[in-house]
Formats: sequence, C-alpha cells, structure tokens
Amino acid sequence: MSKLPRAPGSAPVVIDPRVWNELVLEVERLGRLSVAPPLQVSDGPAGRALSLRQVPQTLQWGVIVCPSGGETAFTDNRYNVALGQITNSDGDDTSALTVAAYALSDPRYRIVTATDLFENNIKEHALAPGTIVRLWADYDQSNPPVQRWTFIAADLAPTGQNCGSSGSSSSGSVSGPGPCGFGTTSMTLVTLNGGECGQVTLCIPNTWIASTA
Repeated sequence: MSKLPRAPGSAPVVIDPRVWNELVLEVERLGRLSVAPPLQVSDGPAGRALSLRQVPQTLQWGVIVCPSGGETAFTDNRYNVALGQITNSDGDDTSALTVAAYALSDPRYRIVTATDLFENNIKEHALAPGTIVRLWADYDQSNPPVQRWTFIAADLAPTGQNCGSSGSSSSGSVSGPGPCGFGTTSMTLVTLNGGECGQVTLCIPNTWIASTA
C-alpha cells in the first residue's frame, strides 16, 4: 500500500478520489483479513495488529516410559512419554503397526509429561510402560506460554505392570492401583463371552456381586 498524504494543520481537506479509493480498499481489506498460524490478529487501542504466536505441533507418536533420568514418578493420570515414530518399513499398509521411541542419539529424542484424559476422573495411573499413545500438544495461558501434552488411552495394564504399581491379586480379586484398583474399592476381574468379538474382561466392584452363600 502506498503511503497516504497527511493534511497540514486543521484546515478542511478535499480528498482526491484516488486517495479516497485507496483508503476504502484498505479499510475493506482489514475487514476481510484472515490469518493462519503462526500469525494472529488482534484489535487494540492502536487498531488492528498482526503478531506471531506459538503454534502447537501436529499429532505426535509416543511411548509410555517409567522415570529413569530424573523425571517425576507420577501416580495420577500424568505419564512420562518418550516421543517416537512409526517404524514399519515393509511397504505393506496391512501389517501390524509398530512404534518406537526415538533413540537417545536422535536429536528428536525427548521425554514429555503428558496427561491421559481418559483417566481424568479416576487418576489411577493404570497404563503400562511401553504403551503406544497418540499425543496432542497445545500451549496454555502462561506468560510465556508453556507447551502441554495430552492423550487419550484406555489400554489398561495387567495388575502389577504399571509403573510403581502396588496392586495384588488373589483368585481374580484386585485392590489398589492397577486396572481394577480404583482407590480402595475392591474389584473382581470377570471374563465374559463376547460373541464374535471374543472374550471381554471387565472390572466389577465386589459390592455388585451378589452373595451365593
């Protein structure tokens, strides 16, 4: 856009049609302005302004790991997750998917703290190390913004296989942290015939099971 001339003093100004048309076009352009990351537009006392903002990464593969290098040993629905990638190289889109964390020597190697939103209510830390997850990254409202990681996974670990598990089992009954250890509620693993889907294993509170005595 060409720089518009300024009026001298406070005398009335007769605007040239060309200048007026440029002004109208500029106002209309600002009114239609749309931006894409990493730009954002904001309106303030000085008018509309463009600025750069931090943009979350696209979806990222990850593998749950137990703390080993000074990471926090979480016991709720937060996990240490090593970023990774799909490792299939057979050219066959029907083969079983394989995902592995980046090697320590890889510059992309990183362990992040990620929250499992599936466990947002029970917060029992029931996922086993080695579980493959799909991560989202976004920025919070801190100043400067902090990158936060989340995922949704319901692949509960067999009892005693999650990091720091203290669960124990006896004749199928489980209490404490683990797939059937919701707080102090005693649960029982029940296997049902799932028809064409095969067997289905559920965690049933013992208080739901009627006494047969």
